[in-house]
Order: sequence, then C-alpha cells, then structure tokens
Amino acid sequence: MTEREIFLAALEKDDPTERAAYLDQACGADAPLRQRVEALLRSHERAAQFMEVPVVEQLAGDGGGLDFLAPSQKPGSLGCLGHYEALEVVGRGGMGVVFRAFDTKLHRVVAIKALAPQLATSSAARQRFVREARAAAAVTHDNVLAIHAVEDQSPVPYLVMQFIDGPTLQKKLDRTGQLPLKEILRIGLQIAEGLAAAHRHGLVHRDVKPANILLENGVERVKLTDFGLARAGDDARLTQSGVVAGTPLYMSPEQAQGEAVDFRSDLFSLGSVLYAMCSGRPPFRAPTAVAVLKRVCEAMPRPIREINPELPTLREKRRLRGHTSTVLTGAWRADGRLLATAGCTDGTVRLGDLDADPPRCQVLRVIPPDVPWLHAIAFSPEGRHLAVGNPDGTVYVLRLAQPGEVFRAR
Repeated sequence: MTEREIFLAALEKDDPTERAAYLDQACGADAPLRQRVEALLRSHERAAQFMEVPVVEQLAGDGGGLDFLAPSQKPGSLGCLGHYEALEVVGRGGMGVVFRAFDTKLHRVVAIKALAPQLATSSAARQRFVREARAAAAVTHDNVLAIHAVEDQSPVPYLVMQFIDGPTLQKKLDRTGQLPLKEILRIGLQIAEGLAAAHRHGLVHRDVKPANILLENGVERVKLTDFGLARAGDDARLTQSGVVAGTPLYMSPEQAQGEAVDFRSDLFSLGSVLYAMCSGRPPFRAPTAVAVLKRVCEAMPRPIREINPELPTLREKRRLRGHTSTVLTGAWRADGRLLATAGCTDGTVRLGDLDADPPRCQVLRVIPPDVPWLHAIAFSPEGRHLAVGNPDGTVYVLRLAQPGEVFRAR
C-alpha cells in the first residue's frame, strides 16, 4: 500500500487503539513510513479542528498582549487604533482580538476586529482580511453585518464593523436547545434573506453556521457575519478542488470532499442550521472532525420529528398556507406572530397566525382580480401596516386596526 492509501484508510478509524493497530499492520517495520503517516494524520486533525472553530470562538482564548494599541488619554480606554478608542475586549485568541470601540469622529460604538500581531507579517493573512472586508462591504442588507472600514496599511490590519449587542445563534441554541416553530421561521427567513443578498452579488459565503449568525438584542434581528471564507462564485482560483474550507458540522458534501462549490453549498448549510434550530443539535455529529466529514458525505441525518415531534407535519404546514395558489413572496412580522404571504396567481394576501391553536390562515382579497401577480410584501417596523406592491408600481397599504381584525386597504 502507498503512503496515501494508508493515510486515507487510517482516517476512517476513529478509535485511537484501532488506528494504532492498523498502522502497526500496514507500516510494519518501516519506521519512516509510520512517522510520515502519523505526521499527516496530526496535520489533518489540526487543520480540521481549526476550521471547525469559528472566528468568534477562536477569539475566546489567549491572544497575547495589546501592545499594538497606541496610548490613550481617555479614562477607561485600553488604547487607540487610529481614531478609534478601544473600550473593552469582547474576544481574543491566537487569530487576533475583537474590541468594542468608540469612533471619535462619528461618535458611535463600533466593533473592531484586529489581526494578531504575529500574523500581521503574513501577506496571506492580510489578504484574507481585505477579502472579508470587500466581500461583506459589497452586500448592503439588514441581515448582513455592515462593514464600515478596513485599515490594511497599519502594522496591525483591522476591520471596523457594526457593533451588535447580542449573542450568536449558537449561544442561543446552547442555552435553550431546540427553538419554537415561530422563532425557527423568523430566524430562518432572515438568514435566507441575508444569503440571498450575498448571492445576488455573486458571493458564496461557504461558512454558514450558528456561530456566524448574530442576534441583535431586543428584536433579535439576524445579522449574517464572518465573510472570511467568502468567494466569488465564478472565481476559479479561489474555489479549486482539494481544499477543505468551512466548518465540518455545517458544511456541504462538496466542501467536505474539497470540491468546487457554488451558491447551492450555502443552501445546504442553511438547511443544516434549520435542522439545528428544530432539533437542538447539528444534523451530522461524530467524535472527531474527520468522522464528521465522513458522515456529511455518506450519512443521512436522523429525521427531525423523531427528535422534536412537536413540529408540524406536512399536512399542518399546508394548513398554515391556507390556499394552494403559488406563493411568490412573504414577510414575517417582527414580533414573530404573523406571517404574510402574497399569491402570484390570484391577487390575494394570506395572513398566518401561528399563535392560534390550531394555527390558522386568513385569506384576504385586497388586490383587484385583474392584477396577475404580486411583486413584494413587507410589514412596517411597528407591525401595524402591510405594504403590497405589483409590477406596475402600484403599492397597496393594508392596516390592522385592532388585534384580530382584518387588514383594510387604503
């Protein structure tokens, strides 16, 4: 057997004793071969573990000192980066440090993500920083974390981002486990909208997972973040096969096999995130990152309703829709109670109330019958009005007078 064949066969043996016994048999008395294979196994495991840990979590360890900060005269400040006052460290590790900071020019609180000084001498690390900034800055959407600026000429490059006061979806799942249906729909819809905005700009995120989804406190508005692995969908140089990039627990089979990926890979990862919200756990679990990769490629996840039987069946989902005409677009109200969908063939709006028992759907014919289909639908911020538009530029505004009353066109 070749060195490569022995290495690949050893990867499939998760138990250390079983793996050692196999190497004894396969390598025999060839000590140099055994050493080379073990070195490959160690390197592969370290690489897999690094990719499995999101940036937010990498920054939770020991990240060294803050000597790169300039002195500050402001009481309570850790130091300065340009015209930004670093107020506190929200996470740090071998990859770098993230601060809550104050922009002294615009007088606003921001988040600053600074590369670790020991990595600042690496051109590849600097290029990733610039790539993340450009990728995220190209997408302007409520569900994508805004990038304000990037500084790549200073000794320590850093990104200036919107500061979100709230946990990640991963921390929410760790705290609560599986989520209620209306939260799954509300959060899932916002993740999908953020991804759709990225895809419209030709970007493949490649690392969609709960740890990269921020939940803004209060309204829990979703913010998709960490575009460090994002690539242009048509960039062949950056999507070559043989390179495993992403987080094993949520990556697509194509990513797990090191193949080129496109937007569909993000949709697979989104499905894995939805599975985690429904069940409280990722769809593919195993003791090691290598074993997870194998399950992603070969296994089928456990049916969700075996884990969470309270989720609605397909029949119940049809009842939520209420009608059978094709749904073109939809909107979820901020309080998580109402889901509005617009039919594209009959000029109707459906208002689904998920708090009702059983869940019910109210069908409203508010658009003239001669309008062939509806183009867009959205709730107002306070949730009291619903705007529906059609392709000729006409916008219909519907108002909910009191809870339980029907919407009225005006």
